[in-house]
Amino acid sequence: MGRDTLRLAKERLSLAEHAFSQGLYNTMASELYFALFILMRAVLTEIEAKRWKNTGIFSEFSRMCIDKKILDKRKY
Repeated sequence: MGRDTLRLAKERLSLAEHAFSQGLYNTMASELYFALFILMRAVLTEIEAKRWKNTGIFSEFSRMCIDKKILDKRKY
């Protein structure tokens, strides 16, 4: 995972923390979503050379975690 990707995800996390401290919960949720999306896209891109869209990235990431036995399939 590249430094730019990690920096961008950390920036989104920082914005989420600031939004939370200001009581801006919708903004906080949005920033957390995009921080997670950026990290999942980076992980999946290292595995498969593919452009990821919002649709499908969460299921594909979960499937990868189940295949690698990071998540228990019975719980998901």
